[in-house]
Amino acid sequence: MKRLEGKVIAITRPLERAQAAADIITREGGTALLAPTLELVMTRTESLMDLCQHAPELDWIIFTSRHHWNHCSITVLILNLN
Repeated sequence: MKRLEGKVIAITRPLERAQAAADIITREGGTALLAPTLELVMTRTESLMDLCQHAPELDWIIFTSRHHWNHCSITVLILNLN
């Protein structure tokens, strides 16, 4: 018997990021229920632009996800091009 056999497990990550977890659940005998609860979209808010402009002055920036890091990196590149 596999560890997750007979279990249904909801994955609330955005669809584009849920497949790896779904594959693990399926491999372990479970059923993955994809139920995204949020959508990640890139925005250029004033606070983000301010953070990116002042990033070189900061000792640390803590990103809570790779998405945030990618977005800030792209924003810094755009700011440097202008």
